[in-house]
Amino acid sequence: MLPPDSHAHLLPPGGPGAPPPSLASPPPLLTAGRRPAALRPSAPSPIPVLRAAAPAAAHLCATSPADWDATIALASAPSSPSAPPITASIGFHPFHAAAALASFPSPAAAIRELRARLLSAPVPLGIGEIGLDAPLDAASPADAPLRHSLFRAQLDLSYELARPVTIHGRGCWHAILHILDALPPHPAGILLHAYGGPPDPLPSFPSRNIYASYGPILLRPSARRPRRLASLTPLPSLLLESDAPIPNSQFSIQHSAFSISPFPLHSSLVTRHSSLFALLSHLRSLPPPTLAATLLSNHLRLFASLVVG
Repeated sequence: MLPPDSHAHLLPPGGPGAPPPSLASPPPLLTAGRRPAALRPSAPSPIPVLRAAAPAAAHLCATSPADWDATIALASAPSSPSAPPITASIGFHPFHAAAALASFPSPAAAIRELRARLLSAPVPLGIGEIGLDAPLDAASPADAPLRHSLFRAQLDLSYELARPVTIHGRGCWHAILHILDALPPHPAGILLHAYGGPPDPLPSFPSRNIYASYGPILLRPSARRPRRLASLTPLPSLLLESDAPIPNSQFSIQHSAFSISPFPLHSSLVTRHSSLFALLSHLRSLPPPTLAATLLSNHLRLFASLVVG
């Protein structure tokens, strides 16, 4: 059993120019033993499903109303005893904010819909993936104020409803930390997805109920800064993520300073998650069983309010 996957997607988060979402290939890490009829793919997934190596638990983040229903369906589907416990969040990702809001009469109406879906869902849900994105703001500056106000409204909603929140912050970590500095500790917990901010605030994360999650970027040979952040994050705030589904061809898992490299580059997300875990164990100088137990404890603590039963 692999350590938990604390940030994954049923559908690609996309971005400017990304194709419309499709249910053709749900992430294999999450579908083993849990495949409601509405989510059965119409074509075989291009990535093998390795049922014997599922993570100990997983958290799915939806990115727009286009994948809210499917994400909720997978999280609420009956599962076999061998399937990983799956929790989920829904929200407006900055990549999709402008397009998603076009279907609502106002941003306030979009937040009302999000609130309604959170309160009416068959299982408890978190809020996410939400956040800010500097390259996107630079590419479409006219929509930046809308994205920023939508992020703050969703963050405030997570405090109001006491739901864990997952935050995306590419190029905006200083701005996000500035906002969080003015707020009290979160009542349910904050996950900073693929954290890439300054190291100075890391020691304060446990007392502020903030978690930093690290994923595929660690496997890049040039990822010195993310690896340093992952090595400095206090253990009670450390999480691991796949950010699935992302093509593995974007990453290399060869690194001369990694004592058990080189790894073969596989197409399997399961293999990549195993590689991430091995690398993180190396970076933290922790035996794999100790690190796995820590990651599971952190994951279950953050998403405790979403676990049914």
